[in-house]
Amino acid sequence: MKKIALVIFILIGLTSYQYGMSLEPLVSPFQNINFNKEHPTVKGWKVCFRNCNEKPLMAVDFVNNQNELIIFEQNGKLNQSLYNLSIEENDRGYIATYNIRDNQTSSIKSVVFKISNENSLLDMIVDSDDSFDLVFNLKDLLPQENINGFGGLYNGTRLVAINSQKVESLVSLSNIKDQEIEWLGARSRFWTFLINSDHLNSTVIDDVNEENLSFRLKVSSADAISKHQFRIYFGPVERSQIEKVSLTLNQLMYSALWDWLRLICRAIEILFLWCLSITGNPGLSILLLAVSVKFLLYPLTFIAEKWQSQVNKTQAWIQPKINEINKQYSGEEANTRILNLYRENNISPFFTIKGLFGFLIQVPIFIAVFDVLGESILLAGQSFFFIEDLSKPDQWLELPFAIPFFGSYFNLLPLLMTIITLVSAISYRDQYLTGDLLKDQQLKLYIMAALFFILFFTFPSGMVLYWTCSNLIQLLKSLVIKKSSLA
Repeated sequence: MKKIALVIFILIGLTSYQYGMSLEPLVSPFQNINFNKEHPTVKGWKVCFRNCNEKPLMAVDFVNNQNELIIFEQNGKLNQSLYNLSIEENDRGYIATYNIRDNQTSSIKSVVFKISNENSLLDMIVDSDDSFDLVFNLKDLLPQENINGFGGLYNGTRLVAINSQKVESLVSLSNIKDQEIEWLGARSRFWTFLINSDHLNSTVIDDVNEENLSFRLKVSSADAISKHQFRIYFGPVERSQIEKVSLTLNQLMYSALWDWLRLICRAIEILFLWCLSITGNPGLSILLLAVSVKFLLYPLTFIAEKWQSQVNKTQAWIQPKINEINKQYSGEEANTRILNLYRENNISPFFTIKGLFGFLIQVPIFIAVFDVLGESILLAGQSFFFIEDLSKPDQWLELPFAIPFFGSYFNLLPLLMTIITLVSAISYRDQYLTGDLLKDQQLKLYIMAALFFILFFTFPSGMVLYWTCSNLIQLLKSLVIKKSSLA
């Protein structure tokens, strides 16, 4: 009796291995995949950053019991043929093979999925002796941000097409055959789903729907090709991980910027990773990054401050004379005398632009820093003091009501940043500016503080933390200079 029970147990075990394995996720360090039992498609897919066994876990878990992620169609109809699924494991990952059943008819004879242990990559090989369509509906697949105000620029998911030179909208490429496209799919702030084919030049992109984030690939059987190979990447937009898949995917990093700005971003990214390697804490790394950038930017800051000082000196000398002319004359006569004043003293009427230009030469660095911190998945889910998530507004206090544009949370960090800016404005002094000129300069600083408060109020807290620290360093520097000048 015991022997019969043992045999039955073994038979049940073998059966569950052959068929039940499709109901349990295939686990690799980067992803867990659940395949449909009878149709060649992915039923559930969980991808992780960096590892599915890490705590805390950054992951996207796609589970859809109604709409399958990959849909095969032939002649405009859903392929409903039944397949046998077998799964095997090797050193590099897992292989799931669908072979059409003997009593079924379809030009798609088999579909093989290979799951890599090295990255969030899925290889798909389709054996078909006729043309077929692949339909992807990516709506709700990628997690989206829900940030109010100006921080909402990180919200949403968009369809993209990628080659080695650029990233562009997939919508503009619908109904075309493009040999230059290497990857296409969708991306959100931190995550992406992309597909690549060795025969993408014989594949037509069709039925692109930006609202539903769906598109169709019409795969041709031209050139007697029976086996069509696709590579699917579903994972984080993070350099160390996407480079394992393809160097082309580096185009996803800071793709909204010009190439020369992206180079600056790359330099800032390296500096930030260096800071992170030293501190081991993302929040402290942002503070160290602010100090490091201030130090590295000192030559540019020195030039900017020198130019501003020259502008202030010129303005302090010429403004009283302009005021005197305006008191005595008006209209064309006043304008003529003011222009003569500039000309006689070899001063350009646009001399104040020099001070503005001194500020503008630093702007690319600020843009690069904010893009690096804004797109860094390394900050997602990371806390720092009262900040629960450095990739989102700090949400220090929940309000009993929602304020249009600003949301239903009060963010403390933008307020601290504004207070520091106001203290800097109040304590601002210049050896050349006095009276009304000094008040005008302070008024500009007050207005700037208010504008930055509105702009940054709903920005991700990691970016605001950087700017707050940078402003604090500038304030301390000015107080030290002021104290030394009075000594």
